[in-house]
Amino acid sequence: MRGKYILLAVCLALASLSCDSIKQLNQRVLYQKASTAHDEQNFDKAISLYREFLASEPNNALVNYDLGVAYTQKKDFSRAEAQIGKLKKLGRADLADQLLQVMEKARHREQMMRPSS
Repeated sequence: MRGKYILLAVCLALASLSCDSIKQLNQRVLYQKASTAHDEQNFDKAISLYREFLASEPNNALVNYDLGVAYTQKKDFSRAEAQIGKLKKLGRADLADQLLQVMEKARHREQMMRPSS
C-alpha cells in the first residue's frame, strides 16, 4: 500500500513539473512573437502580446520594459510612464531610467518634427 502512495506522489510531481515546463515554453513562444511584432514595428500586436505575457508573469521586468518601449514608439507616453513606475516598484531602477531615456529621446524627436509656428 505504501508503494502505491509513493508512486502516486512521484506521478503527481512529474505531472506538475511537465505543466510548469509547458507554461515556460508557452511564455517563451509568446515573448518571441511579441518581440518579432515589435521588431516589425507592429506595435499594437506587440503590446497585446506583451500584455498577454504579463497576465501570467506580471513581475517580469524585461517584458515590462519592452512594453514601455512599445508604448513609447507608439507615442503613448502616459502608458510608458506607467511602465516606468512598475519597473521602479519591481526594484529595477536601472530599467526604469533606461526607459525614461528612451521616452525623452522620442519626445525630443517628436518636438523636432513639428512645424514651428
